[in-house]
Amino acid sequence: MVDQSVNISRESRVNGLEELRNHMAPGALYNSAERFDPPKCDEDTRVHLLEELMDWVKDRFVARRILCMTGPAGSGKSALQQTTIEGSANDGTLLAAFFFFAGDGNRNLLDPLIPTIAYQIAQRITEASEPIILAVERNPTIFKLKMEAQAESLIVEPLRQAMSSSISTASWPRTIFIDGIDECRGEESQSRLLSVVKGITLAFSDTDFRIKFLLSSRPEYAMRTAISPKGVFGKSEDLLYRIELSKYDATSDIRLFLQRHLREIGNNSDYPLPSKGSWPSDEDIETLVANASGQFIYASTIVKYLSDRRRSPVKHLQIILSWRPGVLQKERPFALLDTLYTNIYVAAQATYSASRDIDDPQTIVRYIRMLQIVEEQAGVIARIRSLEKLMLLDQGELDIVVSDLHSIVKSLRDNDNDRFLQLRFYHKSISDFLEDPSRSGPLFVSSHLAALEWFSRSTAWIEQANSTAIRSLGQLGLGVNPYEDEASGADLGTAVDIWNHCANTFWHRYTLTPESELRFLAVLVRTTSRFWENIRLACIADKRGSVTSGGIVASFLALRAIENIDVLDKRGSVKPRALQELLRKLKNRRYLPKPTYANILNDSDWDL
Repeated sequence: MVDQSVNISRESRVNGLEELRNHMAPGALYNSAERFDPPKCDEDTRVHLLEELMDWVKDRFVARRILCMTGPAGSGKSALQQTTIEGSANDGTLLAAFFFFAGDGNRNLLDPLIPTIAYQIAQRITEASEPIILAVERNPTIFKLKMEAQAESLIVEPLRQAMSSSISTASWPRTIFIDGIDECRGEESQSRLLSVVKGITLAFSDTDFRIKFLLSSRPEYAMRTAISPKGVFGKSEDLLYRIELSKYDATSDIRLFLQRHLREIGNNSDYPLPSKGSWPSDEDIETLVANASGQFIYASTIVKYLSDRRRSPVKHLQIILSWRPGVLQKERPFALLDTLYTNIYVAAQATYSASRDIDDPQTIVRYIRMLQIVEEQAGVIARIRSLEKLMLLDQGELDIVVSDLHSIVKSLRDNDNDRFLQLRFYHKSISDFLEDPSRSGPLFVSSHLAALEWFSRSTAWIEQANSTAIRSLGQLGLGVNPYEDEASGADLGTAVDIWNHCANTFWHRYTLTPESELRFLAVLVRTTSRFWENIRLACIADKRGSVTSGGIVASFLALRAIENIDVLDKRGSVKPRALQELLRKLKNRRYLPKPTYANILNDSDWDL
């Protein structure tokens, strides 16, 4: 009977271990064959960061036991994790590790996380192995329970039992690494994971075995919320240790990385080089470093592209250095970056579309492109709320639009005055991606189409301007800036500035067909005349000679004033002959330079 009992026990133990294996994700392990040749920090790079991470890992008595390392896309989070984990494995401080990956169905869900961590704990702490296996044997359906229940049964309780049977825990590993939390599918799942991490950490606060977590993620919603003052980690500041990679200057590390690897490529190449041992030039290296904008993935992409032995590294480096957005290229040197950015935008669009019940796959990119025009091209100082009104969006909607883009969008609002637009990307390559149809593919929204949408919206806003808005706009002349308050003049002023830019852009940059040219000028004249009439009525109502100053509406008055041509009939429609005459005089006087670019606008574009 005794032997039979023992045999049954052994058989059940094997079954328990097998069940654990069946529910884990082997590909998520740091040394998995599925992750062959994972990204790691190059020798002599990220030295201070790695020292900071390893010092934290080795400190058994550290108070802040949840380290959150966040950074924009491509900043090297996974490489830092992999390098730190390998160092931790070598010195015996690694308890468990899990690498999420959005493209792997076994590694983008929460389901295998706790079983995978529990399996590694059973492997590394002998005293915890049997309690973990028994927990599975007693309740084979444990993997169907909530994550919190799994963590309690497979991690917390087994470790407590192991502690009670062990003389000392001083030699036990105690750091659990989780990489790529943003790649776990669903914000709710990410938030739950972070909550469970805190629960496990707190469960050992009153013991000698102080378990720790090193987490890495892009700064997307779940992680940003967790580390905020009111978040699950922020509420317990004594637990949280933060590392924000965007605050660390990686320039010198990227320079060293490029110098080492590109010169190695040059030395090993069978293709002729300008001068062996000195290719690429220091100037070329500095250009690449500047283009990287602190982004390690940019440098890695360049090295990978030039490593192909079937390519001439000299020729293909020149392709990279001479690349310009919008110029047709046969090669795709930035394919890895393009995939990264595409995935980020597509995921953000999917979340936004689901919450707004919209089908347009370009909504978010179109809004971003419109904001780029306002700030980068037009140079307009604009209130966020004014832009939202012009874009027919609810208050706060632009913040929601970028809420899932924080891994690439550094800021939406001005740091000094958060009511104003200050769109900043972490990397120059993000703008390049958006401006090139060969890179952004179906996501591409041209500057021309974005400007046309602004022109249409600002035209409608200006033509509907009432006397209150016009008088508020006129306060500029009295030393009051309507852009600084909620007055309707702020919205109108923004519309005027954007309209001005778009009107000049279309006239200067694009060649119009004769018909489109007249239709475009008709819109200019119609808007100018109506706005001028509204200004005149506002002056009469206000009993002033003028409510405008500072040149804010000077461009509107210019067309109306030229030769005093009466272009509108009694019904307010544009007179065709007068329009022809005005167009002739404008060109003769070179008031607006004759366009020189290829015809882009067609008749369907001008349904205003």
